[in-house]
Amino acid sequence: MRLYGKNRAPITTEYIKLDKLLKFSGIAENGADAKDMILDEMVSYNGEICTMRGKKVRPGDTVVIVFEDETVQIMVNDMYIQQLTLQNFRNYETASVSFLNGTNIIYGNNAQGKTNILEAIFLFCTGRSHRRASDKEMIRQEQTRSVIDLAFCDDVRDYVGQMKLLEGKKKFVSINKVPVKKN
Repeated sequence: MRLYGKNRAPITTEYIKLDKLLKFSGIAENGADAKDMILDEMVSYNGEICTMRGKKVRPGDTVVIVFEDETVQIMVNDMYIQQLTLQNFRNYETASVSFLNGTNIIYGNNAQGKTNILEAIFLFCTGRSHRRASDKEMIRQEQTRSVIDLAFCDDVRDYVGQMKLLEGKKKFVSINKVPVKKN
């Protein structure tokens, strides 16, 4: 899912709690600010004032925060992957996988690279391997770099992301050719 409003921020879970949403999107500076906004009835959830910090916000929900001088609206939309392309990633010299909106099934014989596809997606979304592998381990043997290209979209637009793993250097990530800096 992706947040829309004053700030944009990716979320990789089924839902996010309301107080965390306010913090994560940068509207509240910290948890105490988020709590105060919610308890002061500045926040509405799908058109109703909400005083529950732990309210689960899911795709399709709308959160509105009313300040003295402005109103901020956050719409939470679904996001899905359309295409994954790998170059020199793990056992793949090159590979391209297309996905449909909804549930996709990856199947095949043992040791053919199914988990490597999932690892590449996880790596792109979180910046780390679920296997706790170093960047060097994810670059195909006898190669010095690996590239993950990810095409994804939501209700509003299409995105093209790229992650480069370079031996001995930090990861380079861009979305729509704009470099992404680590917070």
